Amino acid sequence: MKQRFGLLLVSVSLWAIGLGVLPLLAQSARYQLSGTRVFLSPRQRSATITITNTGDVPVDFEVSLQQWRQMADGRDELTPAPPNSPELIVFPLILNIPPREARNIRLSRRVPPTATEASYRLLIAELPPPNAPQTQQLQIRFLTQHSLPVFIEPPSVQRQGEFVEPRVQQGQLSFGLRNTGNVHLQTLSILVSGLNSEGRSIFEKKLDSVYILPGVTRTFSAVALPQENCGAVQRLDIRLENPANPLSTSVPTAGGVCR
Repeated sequence: MKQRFGLLLVSVSLWAIGLGVLPLLAQSARYQLSGTRVFLSPRQRSATITITNTGDVPVDFEVSLQQWRQMADGRDELTPAPPNSPELIVFPLILNIPPREARNIRLSRRVPPTATEASYRLLIAELPPPNAPQTQQLQIRFLTQHSLPVFIEPPSVQRQGEFVEPRVQQGQLSFGLRNTGNVHLQTLSILVSGLNSEGRSIFEKKLDSVYILPGVTRTFSAVALPQENCGAVQRLDIRLENPANPLSTSVPTAGGVCR
């Protein structure tokens, strides 16, 4: 029987049930990326991402560039960028990496940066091997795809933001975080602290890291607040934990934050 490859865990599960009598052998390629983000600026026209194959079999990748925008509510919108994009060139688009070797992906800016940061996503997708060897086992190959942020910074960086309309209802916190600058905001985390009347901390809650592109307001809705000693909470402090752009605001909660 030919060796077979599944791309999704759901498909793998269905195959395992349907064929049931064959042993399964799960595999994944082993490789490393040299970075997780790409920054280009007026002084830096190009950048390189290196993929190193640390395994014993060849690995193929397909590379594509997506224009990255965000909707008014903060949802990401990706649109395929044309191969001959007037702003950014990516090369190569197909890579074959033998075992224990490395290959580079090069990104080059073609035109001067604009007044507002441009944002893209570099998608690096592992491809299935072209020829699968004979085997008596059903072998499953897990394929991965990486999505790396690519930012082209403007000549003058203005990193600004503000919290919008924070409110507490029935033990839940809602607020917006608006990017009023011309470059992205990255929230390493947002820390919500519940304080008593003396300013002492009753609880702390961290929200996940997100990117917020220029001109976008990201909405955080119905964030459940800890209920232990909830009646003693007289104020919520909301703080953006980012040394490059610290932001904070407070919400009075005289009646507590109980549901």
